[in-house]
Amino acid sequence: MKIGIVGTGHVGSTAAYSLVLQGVGSELILVDQNHELDEAHVMDILHATPFSRRPLVLHSGDFSDLRGCTLFILAALRHPVDAATAGRHT
Repeated sequence: MKIGIVGTGHVGSTAAYSLVLQGVGSELILVDQNHELDEAHVMDILHATPFSRRPLVLHSGDFSDLRGCTLFILAALRHPVDAATAGRHT
């Protein structure tokens, strides 16, 4: 099963890590506006793949890479978090 996660902040990256450890899916794609962030999470999570229940393909990408996904996890904010206003609801 191909799974796409949009948004690789705390929620998206934790969901990806959990899916990898549980052996859910055969391919996992992380997509974020900050491409450096999703690539960093891919590298971190790849360190956990030896402990996963089955092998899977894990990579970062863009929205076009989500074509054919069976499952989507939407963990993106509607706007970037500003440290000065974090915790305030707008």
